[in-house]
Amino acid sequence: MASFIGANRHYWPRGKVLGGSSVIGSPHILMLSGIGPQKHLESLSVNIIITQPNLALFRLNDTFVRNVFKKGFKKGFTLIPIVLHPRSRGTITLKSTDPFDYPNIDPNYLDHTKDMEVLKRAIKISEKLLETDSFKQIGTHSDTYKNAVFCAMHEYKSNAFYECLITNLAHTAYHPTSSCKIGSDTDPEAVVDPALKVKGIEGLRVADVSIMPKVISGNINAPTIMIAEQAADMIRGIDSVKNIRRRSS
Repeated sequence: MASFIGANRHYWPRGKVLGGSSVIGSPHILMLSGIGPQKHLESLSVNIIITQPNLALFRLNDTFVRNVFKKGFKKGFTLIPIVLHPRSRGTITLKSTDPFDYPNIDPNYLDHTKDMEVLKRAIKISEKLLETDSFKQIGTHSDTYKNAVFCAMHEYKSNAFYECLITNLAHTAYHPTSSCKIGSDTDPEAVVDPALKVKGIEGLRVADVSIMPKVISGNINAPTIMIAEQAADMIRGIDSVKNIRRRSS
């Protein structure tokens, strides 16, 4: 059912519904509709249709350690250590039952210890690279943050020092995914099945980046288009790329 503020009208779909509000919007709408974690929905007196405990747990193409560019900087390059496949998972929860209230978004950065360890190793590899003869010939050095005031309480290049750097300088690369994960019928974490149908609900599909099981290694734009194209094929019952496959085989 869709409501329009001011018009005082409700619209009921005659057929099936396709949701595509992306990684934040799709779980937001599903939870408002009574599909989601039981305790959370009960706390807001939302009428529960289907209990889905893993809805709205999302992943970010996690964090990278940014460089601090000095004034007057003209030429050079930047090494950006990044966690491509984070273990940490964020959460999306309802702020209220008002659909125009933005949901609560907690990215939960670096919650999993493996993510911090990956970044520390990546920084150390970057430093070793900058200290090679080839790089030193073009004037590189690895002590940019040696005198960082915000980490002065830690021994330089100790584990605590690197963790301090990451905590203070890490930024998100965005690209959130996986809040309505796709999976098999037997996958307890899956929100939608291989046909993009919301489990336990007739006539409802989700077709956007939220269905990705995990964050991919690159930009999510093209894969999101692919998800939409595949959804269109499944709904129409056709294979629109069979000729392309035939030519490439």
